[in-house]
Amino acid sequence: MLLIYFIYLSLLWSLGKCYFPYLENGHNENNGRKFVQGNFIEVACHPGYGLPKEQTTVTCTENGWSPTPRCIHVSKYTTLRSQHVHVFLSNIDDILKLIHINCGKMFLSTYSTRKCGPPPPIDNGDTTSFPLSLYAPDSSVEYQCQNLYQLEGNKRVTCRNGQWSEPPKCLHACVIAPEIMEKYNITFKWAAKQKLYSRTGEPVEFVCRSGYHLSPNSHALRTTCQDGKLEYPTCVKRY
Repeated sequence: MLLIYFIYLSLLWSLGKCYFPYLENGHNENNGRKFVQGNFIEVACHPGYGLPKEQTTVTCTENGWSPTPRCIHVSKYTTLRSQHVHVFLSNIDDILKLIHINCGKMFLSTYSTRKCGPPPPIDNGDTTSFPLSLYAPDSSVEYQCQNLYQLEGNKRVTCRNGQWSEPPKCLHACVIAPEIMEKYNITFKWAAKQKLYSRTGEPVEFVCRSGYHLSPNSHALRTTCQDGKLEYPTCVKRY
């Protein structure tokens, strides 16, 4: 038994040995570890990088690692051919590019595989669903405004190329305070109208108070709320 053990040790020492190097553009827990001939390990490269010839493992041989554990910048291509259409796909840095030729014409489209973080916050509004930490490409989220605020723009945003599309804005409503109407000597045109606020884009009509008339330099009696602002008409006392 002792002889067999010494024979085993001598065979073990005669095997080639490999030290796993620092892996640039990749990650592995085996940095600096020693391996013997015949051992193989998986190598994980960062997105857009890979081992030569699309291999995923390296093997320790008597002459060292095969292939050499290094992550190189790679492009993956797929070509689909038919009588009328040639399709060429490449995957570089997490961006899928589709090029197709049809009847001698070439078109280029780009599809993102990058994820997005939480959707951007907006003033006086929020998303209609609870925000996530990550969103898949082409995911959509909708916004809504707080009460009395008017949404401007597309209420839906989409994740593309790791970025969200332009979010909407929530425009202020116009608050028509009684003291302001008193200052300009005006009141609502319609006696039944008691609403003291108006949304953006809504028209508001005033009339002069009894005993007053519209000033020659005044704004019109019919005006429109614009993001919380109104151009009030001015009425002056009759003489």
